Amino acid sequence: MNQTCRAFRPMFVSFLPTSINLADFEYYQKIDGTSSYGFDACLGIIQSLHDYGWKRVNLKEFHWTWGISGGRDRGGKHETIRLLLRSLFTTHASLPALECLDIDLQSDHVWGFNLIDATILRGLPTALPSLKQLCLCHCVDHEEMVSPHELKDFFECIQTPLESLSLGDVYWMSDDHVEAFMPVVGQHLIRLELVSCMDHSDEEGNLDGDWGDPIKLTDRSASVIAQNCKKLESFSFVNSDIMAIGLQRVISNNPKITTLNLSSNYSLGDNTVDVISRFLPRLRELRNYWTRRSNWLTDDSLISLINAQEKQNGSVSLNLIGQQSSTYLTIRGLEYAIKKGVKVIETDHANRSLTAEMVAKLESEYDVRFWQAKYVHYMDGSRSRCEWTPIFWW
Repeated sequence: MNQTCRAFRPMFVSFLPTSINLADFEYYQKIDGTSSYGFDACLGIIQSLHDYGWKRVNLKEFHWTWGISGGRDRGGKHETIRLLLRSLFTTHASLPALECLDIDLQSDHVWGFNLIDATILRGLPTALPSLKQLCLCHCVDHEEMVSPHELKDFFECIQTPLESLSLGDVYWMSDDHVEAFMPVVGQHLIRLELVSCMDHSDEEGNLDGDWGDPIKLTDRSASVIAQNCKKLESFSFVNSDIMAIGLQRVISNNPKITTLNLSSNYSLGDNTVDVISRFLPRLRELRNYWTRRSNWLTDDSLISLINAQEKQNGSVSLNLIGQQSSTYLTIRGLEYAIKKGVKVIETDHANRSLTAEMVAKLESEYDVRFWQAKYVHYMDGSRSRCEWTPIFWW
């Protein structure tokens, strides 16, 4: 019997999953039709992966996106899933084939889901020896500091070159951290996202529970990124104090960038679009969310960017513009871009220059779609970025 089982093992293994997205199991019901009270398919999936190692030998991608709210129990956490994942992430070669780890928990239901801390960072490189893409957003411990040296050690221990790194809502990160780890990982990165990464620590190095004025990443981080990253195709630097000169350093060394997210960067000046036009003529996606105090992307600057692309390329390569609640970019600039070939506008009903009638007219006359961004910030390295919804007008 054992010999027969061994003979069929390769066939069984070939049917094992290579990708799991917990969001796919959020609304599963019990197959026998009985009461689903207390039934959690997501927890069942994680428990099964944890208990049976053979089920994870083929797993190459694991996604836990905001659609799964950590189990909407009191406190916005699902403690059982958290503990099971911590066990997997600290067990040697527990996920031997996993290349993509994507945990993006941007959600009103989730706060303080302290999954990733110094202990997990020490265990991940050996638990996931094949890791190539890492996205950690809104799941990093807000209470335990990780030093620049500890973060550098983590990246030095990763056993395969990272191609994609996306970090979001990390509230102990400073320029010192970026300067420590970027020389280790930058060489092979195709995608880099540092979204709302800032330092909330006090003068004694302890995290400030009052969440006062943080110290944001600056051109120091941009400079070390420019020095070490030469292959970037997607770059997000969000909620920082980067200036146009720092942005120029990065994009001038990475002319293949086609996706750029500069949301909530209020230190960018009027010359920002000129810099983008000069160094990224083939830019396809430009996002600038939460723009009430950011005036670098206006009607005139967008028109200038569109004209520059048309002049350099013979056509407009920009396919997507993301902006929310903007008072500087209105229907005048958006309509011009649409007429020139932009296919997708991500915005919301708070844009007072748009009405439902205007949107319907533009969508009927041109090959364009208006979508509402569902997240605090898009993470290009996360499965969650595929979720778009039409604008809801009231």
